Amino acid sequence: MALRRPVSYIDATNLTAAERKPYIRLAGIYGCDIEAVFFDVPLEVCRERNRARARMVPEDALERMAEKMTPPAKEEGFSRVTVVRG
Repeated sequence: MALRRPVSYIDATNLTAAERKPYIRLAGIYGCDIEAVFFDVPLEVCRERNRARARMVPEDALERMAEKMTPPAKEEGFSRVTVVRG
């Protein structure tokens, strides 16, 4: 954002509003719109896809992440939230 590029991406698993808040604050400092893309994928589908990966995420980690995850909402400060169902 400091470089004034037209688009910046944060590619991370920010599972909660608290984890996303610093990025929303940063966008506000720079006067940027901030959008979220939420991949709404059932845990069982995540498990299947994980099993097909060369570097698998441990099952207990998947479960902890699923329990912790809260979908992003415009009320957090996003300009737009896009939901991709899978």
